[in-house]
Formats: sequence, C-alpha cells, structure tokens
Amino acid sequence: MKQTQYDVILDRLPEAGSRPGVLFRQAGDGFLQIEYELTPRFNLVDSFRVLTINNAVKNKNMKGLFESVPGIRTNLYHFDPEILPVNKLIYEIKEIEESVAEVKDIEFESRLIKLPIAFEDSETKKCVEKYVLAIRPKVRHSSTQV
Repeated sequence: MKQTQYDVILDRLPEAGSRPGVLFRQAGDGFLQIEYELTPRFNLVDSFRVLTINNAVKNKNMKGLFESVPGIRTNLYHFDPEILPVNKLIYEIKEIEESVAEVKDIEFESRLIKLPIAFEDSETKKCVEKYVLAIRPKVRHSSTQV
C-alpha cells in the first residue's frame, strides 16, 4: 500500500469469507486502531470477532503492548513503538486475523459490565427540578418523574 507522510491508514486486510475488510489506522503516538469495514451498523458477529482477536493478541504477550480497548467494531491498542514497532504489531494482528475461521464457531468468555447508575440520588433530583422549572414550566410533571 502506497503511503504518504499524512496517511493514517497504515495497512488493510481485504474482505475474506465471513471476515469484513480490516483497516489498521494510526491513532496517535503509540496507538493503533483496528476497524472492520463495510459495517456502519452494530453487527454482533463483528463484535465477537473483535473480542476473539483481542483475546488472541493478549495471549501472545507481546513485549511493548500495554493494553487494548475492544469496542463494537474496533479495537484500540496502546503500545510502546520503541519496544514494539507498529509494523510488527500489524503483522502479528494480521497473522491472527488470517488464522481465525468462522467466529460463529468460536467460544469465548463474555464480559460483565457494571454501570454506576443512580436514579433517586440528590443530584439527579436537582437536575429534574431545574428542568421542570426552567425548561418546561408549563408541562404537568410528576414529582417522581426521574
């Protein structure tokens, strides 16, 4: 792939089988973002692929790779380019991508996400009160409309 000094797309993998095309994008100094192309909507299979690839990358225990942040269609890798050159990281991820067959046949641990949600706390009540008085004073409101 021919590049200029301003290109942020460092490499790509073409679509193959059930795998969509993969973009390898520079995301700042020491950050690489992997994005699956041609799926501008939420696709559960792509999300499973992100998690599968992420687990395989983490299992390689690459020196210089600090962390990864898996998303729905993307994965962000934080690495030290002095220890792990970006081209080496891309090569390793491409190898993993090529080795993963059908994601639908793969098992992996699910994630449990806990959100700190509070609905009846004092700050939320103050916000509702401000909204009722300042934004929509003429609308009938219930005192428990949180």
